[in-house]
Amino acid sequence: MSRVTAYPWAGAAEIQATGVQPARAPHDALPTPNYRLLADLVKTMQLYYRGIGLVVTVLMGVFGTLWIMHKAQGLPNPHAVLWAWLLFLAGIFVNITSGMWHPLLSGINEVRLNQQVFVCGLVVNYLTMIIGLLLGAGLLAPVAGFFLMGAVSRSGARWKFNQFTRAKESGPN
Repeated sequence: MSRVTAYPWAGAAEIQATGVQPARAPHDALPTPNYRLLADLVKTMQLYYRGIGLVVTVLMGVFGTLWIMHKAQGLPNPHAVLWAWLLFLAGIFVNITSGMWHPLLSGINEVRLNQQVFVCGLVVNYLTMIIGLLLGAGLLAPVAGFFLMGAVSRSGARWKFNQFTRAKESGPN
């Protein structure tokens, strides 16, 4: 995904099935990003990622929930396990459906920023787990950390990607 994102960012007129067509720029000018093609790529990938997220979540939701309910029956607090599973399932959906933003950010040559955003998500994950465990949240603490890590990390990557592509599209201020 990062490589394909780099093509319109470098000014490609289209994404080919194989190979790359050089971007055409007048004289010795550097090609500018193809924002229309980049927007089309983002829209297409959103559809794919949402579809995959929905399929995975439904499959895991049905079969995983049945398995969790079966395995949790003999535990002292089966409802806590079920709630943790449902929150984990929501985290899976969030992480899959919005997982495209990190490769998009790397594809516009913001690899360092992408890693910084990801580390922010990890910090939120660890802080949520530690605080949650200290406050007695039990099994919900690491699951909530996982959910928040995905939400924060992906939201940050999306925000920065949109900020970069819109700022460059509008030109210097």
